[in-house]
Amino acid sequence: MTNDSTIHCDVAVAGGALAGLSAALFAAGQGRSVVVLEAGQRTGGTALFSGGAIHIEGRQGWDEYQGLVPLADPVLGKMLAERYEEFIQWLASTGAPGRVGELVYRDRSFFGFQMGGTSMPVGKLKFFDYLHQRVEELGGKVLLGARGTRLIVENGQVKGIVAHQGAREITVRARSVVLATGGFQANPALLEKFVSRAPDHVAQRATSNARGDGLQMALDIGAKLSPRMETFYGHLLPAPPCKINWTHGYYLDPILLSSYYAKHAIVVNIHGERFADEGPGETNAVLANEASRQPTGGLWVIMDSTIRQNFARYEIPRDALKRPSSIRHIGFLKYLGLLRTDGRLVVALDSLRLARDRGAVVIEANSVTELAARLGPHGVNDDGLQKTLADFNAKVTHGAAMELPIPKTKLAHKIATPPFFAIKVVAGVSLTHGGVAINAKAQVLDQNDAPIPGLFAAPGTAGGIHHLYYGGSHSTCGVFGMIAGESASAALG
Repeated sequence: MTNDSTIHCDVAVAGGALAGLSAALFAAGQGRSVVVLEAGQRTGGTALFSGGAIHIEGRQGWDEYQGLVPLADPVLGKMLAERYEEFIQWLASTGAPGRVGELVYRDRSFFGFQMGGTSMPVGKLKFFDYLHQRVEELGGKVLLGARGTRLIVENGQVKGIVAHQGAREITVRARSVVLATGGFQANPALLEKFVSRAPDHVAQRATSNARGDGLQMALDIGAKLSPRMETFYGHLLPAPPCKINWTHGYYLDPILLSSYYAKHAIVVNIHGERFADEGPGETNAVLANEASRQPTGGLWVIMDSTIRQNFARYEIPRDALKRPSSIRHIGFLKYLGLLRTDGRLVVALDSLRLARDRGAVVIEANSVTELAARLGPHGVNDDGLQKTLADFNAKVTHGAAMELPIPKTKLAHKIATPPFFAIKVVAGVSLTHGGVAINAKAQVLDQNDAPIPGLFAAPGTAGGIHHLYYGGSHSTCGVFGMIAGESASAALG
């Protein structure tokens, strides 16, 4: 450091979540001096609010991956699939706390890495604290509360980054810069510009620091936008005024309040009509993306008491029940109960009740006619809703859900047992698929598809890898974070 505001290093990384720390750790492991700028007050980003499972669809290479993740980019998606297991082994080799092997995640099995060895918040905290510490043990510097604002460009080459840490301006002079600040899911203006013209149907499902800082800095120096700017990965969330706490210490809120049960129900717009196949649920984000594009006015998950009792609940992992640290979440205790599923007796949290207590708009009625009438004042066409339910139930009764105007490919349950429920929801955006354009070496591209010297990026700042379908958000960030660190280091000679 030459003075209070200027730092010199080999590689500067903007962003201290999985992508940024992977880039920094890889470069530091190559003997490069590294500075990480993280806008938040701790490392980890939105991953702290996730289940912490790093995985992809399939593990037999690009051919299998492409079949499971339609519309993945043939160059970037192939790179992800081919280097995924290498990333997992490299991550484990750093000593990062976690578990490598087969992971069961929402009734599906994957090969991957469980951050911290548990899906509970303590696992992610332990994992990111270790990565942070390891970067510093290798001689790097991690600056918290430091938000990048502009890139330094000299003679056509990126030579550093300027950041603000409170009232202090910091200039980081670097030979390579990696942008890993996340997507723009917490930036309402960018969401409205690129994703949805119905802002009342979209909400952030990420930390408030995911504002698109890296995207804007790259665009300011002539970077190209990726394709797929309009799509995202996410889940339905209870609509405002439901209170979802995104502050540190409340890491379970976004998970427990997400409307995962929508795949067992139906979702309608203000016309009372279904608009997407709910069945695939969180294995892709078609439902959430279509929800963001519906006519403004509201979206509703509709279910009966059978669906509500059996599926509007979040199964609590066994390891969570055994950990003394779980006592900090004692406030959720009153929402827990026993549920029999797939022949197993499990502990599950009542997601619908939790949402209602947090202020979500939940309508309950003893008949379909009453439910439709009660939704009328909320702008829902009652005749349209009754017709939708009648047609849906008729097809499901005869095992013909695939013959519906919008087929329901699986989890088609008849909605016929009172009482009936409707909860108002929005599309929660966890990760935007669009961003700056990169190549397979994570180099940021200009308007002519040529690499911008000295500039690299990883998802969610980088985009274009996926489109609609979920391919593994943690793995995408981690693999391309590693590649960005590798390329940024190699560029120095």
